[in-house]
Amino acid sequence: MPGYILHMAAAYELLPLLKERGLINGPEEENDFNVSNLIPDSTDHKSRTHYRHTDDKSILFRVPQPWRFQEAYPQLNLTPCGLGYLYHLYTDQIFYNDYFNRHIRITDDDLKLQVRKKQMTKVILKDFNRIISYQEYYEKRLIYDDYTIINALLEEKYKLNYDFLPVRNPGIKEVDYGRISEIRDQILYYSDLSRKLTSHKTTVLSPEPLLQFIETLPARFLLEYIDT
Repeated sequence: MPGYILHMAAAYELLPLLKERGLINGPEEENDFNVSNLIPDSTDHKSRTHYRHTDDKSILFRVPQPWRFQEAYPQLNLTPCGLGYLYHLYTDQIFYNDYFNRHIRITDDDLKLQVRKKQMTKVILKDFNRIISYQEYYEKRLIYDDYTIINALLEEKYKLNYDFLPVRNPGIKEVDYGRISEIRDQILYYSDLSRKLTSHKTTVLSPEPLLQFIETLPARFLLEYIDT
């Protein structure tokens, strides 16, 4: 799934538009938004924090349903914390439902798209016009190597700042806002990996389409959840 640094970049794209609409005012609310945009990934129980469409672990991609978060916490609608959390879920949802399948298709031997792990044998890498085995894709963790490379590009482009301030939990039972220091430590770890790269050549995802995807997210999110 998209990592912390990708979620940070997506947030940086959205924040100016939220400020224009008066939904984010001042550094404190911006910090609330950024922390809430990261907090759903601060646990091993991501089915709960992500409001996924299924808990069936045989399915590779269990996609978030942002509307379920809105139903659970209507009082957070249009608040900085609520918007940050919702945007995280939306980013993951659109990443898997839209972006991922346009660039990577995980299939069976007949190249038919599959969702269950035990039926997956091939991976079509559309950006590179080649097919590899699912075993190679999975065991070599190829997409995570690409994320590390792309993280370096995102940090350079957005000049990301990881100096988060503590945020009081607005009442979201599934998460612990006290874990933001752990999140920062993990981000700095991934950032350090990116700086140590000796090669910036990806093998699964071409960076440019992913950067363009991040740029398109804010307008889509606003259309669906704000400008209605």
